Amino acid sequence: MGRYVVYVGSYTYEENASGLSVYTMGEDGSLELLEEITEENVVYLETSRDKKHLYAITDEGIVTFGILEDGTLRREGTMRMRGMRGSYLSLDAEEEFMFVAGYYDGRLSVLRMEGGQPVKEVSSIHYRGITNIAEKSFVPHLNCVMMSPDQEYLCVLDSGQDCLTSYRLNRETGDLREANVLHCDIDSEPYRIVFSSDGRFMYMLYESACRLETYSYQNTPKGPEFEKMQSIRTMTRQTTQVTVGSGMRMSASGRYLITTNAGDNSIAFFALDAESGRAERRFVLPVSGDYPVDLFIYPDEMQIGVMNRTSQTISFFSIDEGKNAIYMNRKFISVKEPAACLMVETEGEQL
Repeated sequence: MGRYVVYVGSYTYEENASGLSVYTMGEDGSLELLEEITEENVVYLETSRDKKHLYAITDEGIVTFGILEDGTLRREGTMRMRGMRGSYLSLDAEEEFMFVAGYYDGRLSVLRMEGGQPVKEVSSIHYRGITNIAEKSFVPHLNCVMMSPDQEYLCVLDSGQDCLTSYRLNRETGDLREANVLHCDIDSEPYRIVFSSDGRFMYMLYESACRLETYSYQNTPKGPEFEKMQSIRTMTRQTTQVTVGSGMRMSASGRYLITTNAGDNSIAFFALDAESGRAERRFVLPVSGDYPVDLFIYPDEMQIGVMNRTSQTISFFSIDEGKNAIYMNRKFISVKEPAACLMVETEGEQL
């Protein structure tokens, strides 16, 4: 088995904040700081399919790193973006294109890839709201962008205007043509999507509504078809705290899905039925940290690490599926203003 590393992106508003931290994982699951890299406000992380490159959204643009055998990083280049900093990025299956969503400027960018790096913006769409006032509602805020599993449509979440827009991608030019719009409840703020491993189902996390919804997905002659199957709250109790759905991860096997509730400071654990696609909420429990924003799931799928922005910690838990419980299994790690994380298996040997 190779070596696992965890990359953590952070805001850098505080003094001496590095922006990007690399942790190596021991056999017992403990993390040890391997290196820190100075980058301004690393808010999202993704890797290439072969795990040779790490892509980071920073104030400077899209920074590409080479992932070395031991998990450390070598800076390879920067793709500067027109407009404001992005909030989410993804790649198509062939890694010919990178797609970048902008939260603050409502901009969707399509970048051409060469040699594992984004090199040129080939098309873009600047979403327009129904008002010029810089309020959250009715002003575009793009939170998530990814290709459908069949690579037919680019799916874009707009939490400001509460919709998922699907586009056909011209693979020669990079141009986008609108194929369908799925309208969500007003002020629900769709935040993240993930598809089942067989591509038949989509799970959508809502930020303000603190809700997980399951949709069936089909590619029809008329375009993409999403049909809502169920809607489940990610919280089980009333709270006076303002709470948002803030993160979502699916386990590698596709059997489990975990979301974070920032404000309520909890996680919701869902078991997924492979045949029906339906999600069953097993439990909602606190994470011993303030304002969880992201998490990673260990290879055994029964351990997690949670990024807590306000308390500036990573907290660690084992999952007892039989008892529907989690247990803190090691001491938390301090990390300044974490914003995103990513667990990656590298070619080096496990420590």
